[in-house]
Amino acid sequence: MKKIVILLGAFWCVKVDYLFVGLGTDENQPTNRSVMFHQILEKHGIVHDYYIGGDGGHDWGTWRAHLNYMLPKLWRAKPAAKSTAASGALKLEE
Repeated sequence: MKKIVILLGAFWCVKVDYLFVGLGTDENQPTNRSVMFHQILEKHGIVHDYYIGGDGGHDWGTWRAHLNYMLPKLWRAKPAAKSTAASGALKLEE
């Protein structure tokens, strides 16, 4: 079984300016991978933007809602680095 280790902490804060996790209104189920990913990020204190919206599932209405929500945030000024970054490692098993 392979283990993938993602280093968190200062490395994460430097390399990732904006992390977006989104899903459609019909996809908001506890077993959905995006929902589980959001829960893992929260558990480890990783700052991210979580958005549920659109017209249902993986369709143009949902994509349009997500793009309207997310795109303006890509060109905003980068926030100042926090002095207390999360530390440790997140292990995902395949």
